[in-house]
Amino acid sequence: MIQKIVRRISEVAKTDHEIRDAGALLTVFSELRDAGRTVAEEWKKMNISIDVNKSPLIKEGLDRERAKSFGKLIAKQLQQKFGADPADIERRLADLNADELEAIGERIIQAISIEEALTVPAPSTAPR
Repeated sequence: MIQKIVRRISEVAKTDHEIRDAGALLTVFSELRDAGRTVAEEWKKMNISIDVNKSPLIKEGLDRERAKSFGKLIAKQLQQKFGADPADIERRLADLNADELEAIGERIIQAISIEEALTVPAPSTAPR
């Protein structure tokens, strides 16, 4: 059945974008039945490359999980380095995106205060 689905997607999708989106959705849905590995193998057999990171349907969830992981790591680092209050750190990190959290993670190494580490540059002054 998975072979038929993958083949049909490759036949009806008009653009690479449509193939990526369909592949990403199939991959996600396949995990509901523990069939993700089988789906990945079929995509490879058909020589179709699926990058779920490029699918707008999936990217938001991946970005959210990435930010959550960065947030946990940064909170631990701030607590260890500065003895900061975990509730205060959680509150201050809650609305930051993964890129902002990554920048904070890089600053923690040289920061001499929690304020210096948590300062998020404005978009116009952020390094490019």
